[in-house]
Amino acid sequence: MQMKHLIFFVLIAFSLSFMASCDSSEVVEGVDNGGIFVTNASENELNVKSTETLKVEYKLFPREGTTANNYNQVTFSSSDPSIFEVNSEGVITGMKNGTARLIISASSPATDGSKEYTVMGSCVVRVTGQVRVQKIELDPSIEEIRINVNESAEFQIKPSYFTVYPDNALIKDVVFASSNSDIAYVEPNGLIRAVSGGVVTISIMSTDGSNVKAEMTVKVLAPVFTWYLEERRSFEFDYEPGLIKYPLNADGAYGNDWNLLIDEGSVWQASFISMSKPGRAMAPGATVGDIFIPVDMKQPLKFNQIFLRHRSTNTFARLRIWEFDLLGSDNGTDFYPLEEGIIVPGAKIDGAANVDATILLNNTYTKRYIRIVPVDWDKSAGNTMQVSDLKIGYDESRDPDFGK
Repeated sequence: MQMKHLIFFVLIAFSLSFMASCDSSEVVEGVDNGGIFVTNASENELNVKSTETLKVEYKLFPREGTTANNYNQVTFSSSDPSIFEVNSEGVITGMKNGTARLIISASSPATDGSKEYTVMGSCVVRVTGQVRVQKIELDPSIEEIRINVNESAEFQIKPSYFTVYPDNALIKDVVFASSNSDIAYVEPNGLIRAVSGGVVTISIMSTDGSNVKAEMTVKVLAPVFTWYLEERRSFEFDYEPGLIKYPLNADGAYGNDWNLLIDEGSVWQASFISMSKPGRAMAPGATVGDIFIPVDMKQPLKFNQIFLRHRSTNTFARLRIWEFDLLGSDNGTDFYPLEEGIIVPGAKIDGAANVDATILLNNTYTKRYIRIVPVDWDKSAGNTMQVSDLKIGYDESRDPDFGK
């Protein structure tokens, strides 16, 4: 009886010793029903350096009625492969700093109708020593870029545009983020797409937990394009009745309504003004500079182009402006040349109806008062120069100050 008691106490002591080294999660089904114990773990924890390997050593305790030889299928798995990976041989490879659980499962496949048995065990794996990202350096060429939303509305951040340091950092992957996606957003591959005008910061950020980032400034240019007069934006035509004669209303009657130069709706083809030619029958004493189209824009505004359309039913070159000077003023009294000798394309071509001319000026000007002064026309025939439409325009993309 004493020997039986001794054996009983030895078994109890062994059982308590085993349970002290593995908690309920390590030996899933308990000692009596078998389990797996990681023998090279210290206090149920394996330690491995990042990028290094460690072979798992274990001892298998079979379930009642089985032997260890029955468990010939053993599998290893990681609860978080981003922390560590483990292969079919039980070799752990550290990936990045952190902890995850190693799970070992062993089974005895059923044969000849016998029952299949499984035992399991686990332990903590702690990965240390990871080399983290310390700096992301941008190529100076992309520290500040400009995107014109009306032209090229995209920019690709290529891998060659930035460098992740140090070179031996374990995880050198990056992600991208925009400070304002209403101005520009960035796709996961680094493609920046412009949305509207403004300034936005694009961040290039590490993904290894180091919280390192680099930033670039993106100016999204959304240039304004407008024909001021066409939009009736607080403009007013003025004229001098003794010098500029015979504006023609849309209904065919003569009048002095300079708004006929603002062509809108379905009647624009029939509306125009007729300006007397200096030196001809209707203005025999007038000289160059006496006849002009004056425009009061009511406020100083930028402009850099002019649109001019001759009378739609006029196919004669002798009834058109061939060339003009552009004058500007800040007070409406003192005018000075902005550009001289501006040629009207197509104006000298006989037989061409409804000659349209978009004239791009050499510079961008900011003026309230403008004069369009004819300086060349057919001086041998015809008494008038007939204009159907006039627009003063501004294209911000052609402004040297655009985007500054």
